[in-house]
Amino acid sequence: STGSVEQISFQLKSGCQHTLAASEIMEMYYDAAQGIILFSSFGVIRIRGRNLETLHRYLKERRVKEIREFSERADLLFASDALVITSIEYESENLRRVGL
Repeated sequence: STGSVEQISFQLKSGCQHTLAASEIMEMYYDAAQGIILFSSFGVIRIRGRNLETLHRYLKERRVKEIREFSERADLLFASDALVITSIEYESENLRRVGL
């Protein structure tokens, strides 16, 4: 996205989708080996993959509208310098309350 976004959509390879208000991200951790961890008042989102530096920078600038997870085998289809997300783990207190 080119402007500041209000919500971030997380597209999981299972077909599930989570949407989080960008303003809910209270803290962000990035390590090339560990990936990106987003902390919100509702839970934690872990993003793993390769070449995540650009995603981290754009998240800080609130320019990310959608984050899409691909299978680890799909990773082989992309150039070695491409940003590829192979895992999104979403732990939410709200989801636990409804049994998910």
